[in-house]
Amino acid sequence: FTPDSMGSEGERLSAELAKFEGGQQSPVMWEVGVACVVRWEARFCRGLITDTIGKHVLQVFLVDSGTTQEFTSPNVFQAVVSPEIPLLAVPAQLANIEPSWHIGDGSWSNAASSFLYEKVANEKCEIKVIGKEEGVYRVTLTLKSGEVVGDCMVAKGFAVDCSPSVFEISPVSPSPESGPVPQGGVDVVGS
Repeated sequence: FTPDSMGSEGERLSAELAKFEGGQQSPVMWEVGVACVVRWEARFCRGLITDTIGKHVLQVFLVDSGTTQEFTSPNVFQAVVSPEIPLLAVPAQLANIEPSWHIGDGSWSNAASSFLYEKVANEKCEIKVIGKEEGVYRVTLTLKSGEVVGDCMVAKGFAVDCSPSVFEISPVSPSPESGPVPQGGVDVVGS
């Protein structure tokens, strides 16, 4: 975030985060989901612990920028700063689609990311939360025009549809030659 973009709330948040400058903290037992403040790129940011990697490295989701970074424990402070200011970013993923091709780590191609950005950057979207898996919301985005963003990505070839299908499986699949299926199940005829 930038203080200018948030007005007086941003200035107050900046002042609260600045209190951590030069501060030391006693050793902390970090757990996933704990709120924190991190020193990142010469400033302090609000975050949530998403993983503990080894003894002194933590993975932190920066709630005001939407990025995830790794930090050494001396740069992470256990604190809840300005909880009344809502998170400006939450981890989310488009539901029911996957990249049509993977870039090494399974992330989206630059072309797919650019397409998504161009589709939603200056549009009002309806966001529908479908579920939550491993701390990441699964969402659908519907544009004001009624277009579903995931469907647009599939149509352009950037994604494949992974929607769950509903199949009704009958215990017996009759063929025209076998006649009607008996009530109560399948009759077994001995020889």
